[in-house]
Amino acid sequence: MPHILIDEKANYPKIIGGSMLEVFDIFAKHLNICYSHQMVKDQTAGFKLPNGSWTGAAGEVFRGEADMTGLGLAVTDDRFAEFSFSEFLYQDEYTATYVRPTIESEISGFIKPFIPLVWILLLITAVVFGIAMSLVLLAHEKILESSARNDRPKKSSSSILSESWLWTLAPLLSQSVTRTIKCESVRVIAMLWLFVTFIITSVYRTSLLSLLVLPNIRLPFDNLDELAEADLPIWMPAGSSVDAFSKLAAKNSSLGRIQKNFKDRSGPPNVPLAVRAMAKGDHVIVAPRSALLYVTHGLFSQTFQTGKCTTYVMTEGFMKTFIQSLLFRKDSPLKAKFDPLIVRLREAGIFNHVYNKVISNATECLKSVRKQESSKARSLNLRDFIGSFAIYAAGIATAIPVFLAEVLLQRFGRQ
Repeated sequence: MPHILIDEKANYPKIIGGSMLEVFDIFAKHLNICYSHQMVKDQTAGFKLPNGSWTGAAGEVFRGEADMTGLGLAVTDDRFAEFSFSEFLYQDEYTATYVRPTIESEISGFIKPFIPLVWILLLITAVVFGIAMSLVLLAHEKILESSARNDRPKKSSSSILSESWLWTLAPLLSQSVTRTIKCESVRVIAMLWLFVTFIITSVYRTSLLSLLVLPNIRLPFDNLDELAEADLPIWMPAGSSVDAFSKLAAKNSSLGRIQKNFKDRSGPPNVPLAVRAMAKGDHVIVAPRSALLYVTHGLFSQTFQTGKCTTYVMTEGFMKTFIQSLLFRKDSPLKAKFDPLIVRLREAGIFNHVYNKVISNATECLKSVRKQESSKARSLNLRDFIGSFAIYAAGIATAIPVFLAEVLLQRFGRQ
């Protein structure tokens, strides 16, 4: 796909369309030839077996059962050694596609308005202010004790510490403080702290709201390294170059690590079934980008009334860039006839024009997933506040035993 499209539902698979049909009609018209397509029995591009024979489309050309391939194949070392290739039709690369991630709530959003450094500095500032306020209040109490006014009620050290830390923490939590500071020197510090916390809490609230509304998109992978780390099942057509090169790659390389996730591909490939399974999230499909863009086009076309992209294509390709060329037998006279025409059509943009017509609906889904989804309005739901509710619940759970302990201590203390 999309160069050759096959009716998988027929008793015997048959060609029903594809961009190469239009290309071959142009070939036939300019070269004044007739042609016919025939289905490859195992429906694969073909690879060389240990005994020297070839499978798939390459095998039929090698044995003389076909004059040439009906679509471009990747030029590899083993194919180049035993076949003749035409001028290239397309440039391509391998990539992967998977079910499109959905918008998720950001449970940890309540800590996201500030970076860790700001949180650390805020904690240090609060501790320093609390200590400074406690020391000033204690010093002020000592001065009053040494004065002649002995009729005033004396404050205990615990009461002073409680008051100073209350003034430290309450403004940070946007709570009012009922206790009045009568010490002029501490009032200056307290007013400065109130001003600072007002700015901090205002910025926090506005940033928190915007972060909660902003959609949270987590891509399972967006390059080959992330695909290897994701540890997801991978489907690809049998005889794929990725399969061959992954066996030769180092085991600790990204290409070598994805091999363990390859699904069994014995028997002819059932592409429609593989696409449907991918759209449900059962596996990842690894294939040339040109084929995956057609998959994206087809899935988007099925949901065109709602205009939804149900899958995404990995941004970064790999094993790039390879060329797709028609394959002939060695010394085939057809190569000399096709090459000049291929160059003219390629330079005129005919190949790209024919190809782009069959993937027109994939354009919307190629936009950045994060950028595309972030432009959509989203209402807040209960899950968005789970993080904040969890902190509130933890505070209540801590306050209840403290309250009970105070009640018990007060009761038994009186007795």
